[in-house]
Amino acid sequence: IVNLGGIRGGHAWRASRTPEKADLFLDVRVPPNIAMSEARREVQQVFFDLEKKHPDWGLEFETYVSVPGASISGDHPMVQAIDKNHQQVMGAPPKRDVVVWCSDASVLTRYGIETVNYGPSSGPRDKEGEKVSIKTLVDITKIYALTAAQLCGVQ
Repeated sequence: IVNLGGIRGGHAWRASRTPEKADLFLDVRVPPNIAMSEARREVQQVFFDLEKKHPDWGLEFETYVSVPGASISGDHPMVQAIDKNHQQVMGAPPKRDVVVWCSDASVLTRYGIETVNYGPSSGPRDKEGEKVSIKTLVDITKIYALTAAQLCGVQ
């Protein structure tokens, strides 16, 4: 997934003047099964093709942040504990999804610490932002507590 995250160029106080420079900032989201280096090469190739077609534009390419995707095995004890406790509290198994937002999971995974992103969701954000019901927060808190107790061997 490629998102145009920002555009910077020109001078607001001289809007009638042609800007000498413009910067485009792309946010490229990569699932865990694709290497970040491979995704970078693909985006860079699009850039090289554009540069070849328009050599007089003075194009420059730079990668300024690299956050690869993260994944964890469904057999991991933490995943199994979450599944069990979610079923117990919510009465149904948790829904799994590949998310396109960034979290500390990618950084921790990079250093060999297996992680899980788990929690409530109200779906896509609207103009009011993120929100979940109090009941959902209480239920998720119960699941977190039961999961922590199970992983620590507390009955």
